[in-house]
Amino acid sequence: MVSNAESSSVWRVRFEDRFNGTSLDLRKWSYRALGVRQGGRLYSQSDRSAVHVGGGALSLQVRKNPHHPRRYYYNGHIGTSGTFSFRYGYAAARIKFERGRGQHGGFWMQPQSQLAPYGSAARTGTEIDVAEFFGRGYAGGGMASFVYSYPSRSRTVKSGAVLRTANRALRGRSDSWWSRYHVVSVRWTAGGYVFRIDGVDTWRHFAHASHRPEYLILSLLTSDWELPRLDRRTLPTSMKVDWVRVWQRR
Repeated sequence: MVSNAESSSVWRVRFEDRFNGTSLDLRKWSYRALGVRQGGRLYSQSDRSAVHVGGGALSLQVRKNPHHPRRYYYNGHIGTSGTFSFRYGYAAARIKFERGRGQHGGFWMQPQSQLAPYGSAARTGTEIDVAEFFGRGYAGGGMASFVYSYPSRSRTVKSGAVLRTANRALRGRSDSWWSRYHVVSVRWTAGGYVFRIDGVDTWRHFAHASHRPEYLILSLLTSDWELPRLDRRTLPTSMKVDWVRVWQRR
């Protein structure tokens, strides 16, 4: 289903980066968790060398860690925490995703602030995974959207899935998530979320609505569980981002 267009006069651009120039705009972005290996990524860490800007695009990479090239990896991982966050509106990015397995590219959001660490999504905020792609050959097509909420210390609620409906946005058999750019987006309201790719609705989730300001994240990550599928001969791999924008009502 293609969503109805809305008048641009209703919306204003609150954030935009078209990645012109030759370096990351540190007035808008920062490197996330530099040098940190933890949780489900004990063999990977964020590193500046895996983030490049040039030719009108951002490139986030997976690279071999030169200090431990047979086992550890550098990932491109940036966000707008502390520089930009918003509550309700459209967030969109035009992305050409990585091709191979063993990694996942993502455009997502996390709460900038919380009223409580656990409880209702309205108070805690949620993790909003606008789009994640797990590589060519992943079951169900590999394109996913998720929402994570945190009702109690011992419980995390994960909503969403790898979305077979996402393939409706592809233009014929020759199209793919890695051969050309696609616009992934979410419309976030006080009542929930509508996820789209190139204007095609892929998932609607009217629950666990965050009422907290959220900031933007772009990443290409190698979690431990997917590393056995990573073809090291293809490194460095990359996810490219043409632009990112956020609109809110005037």
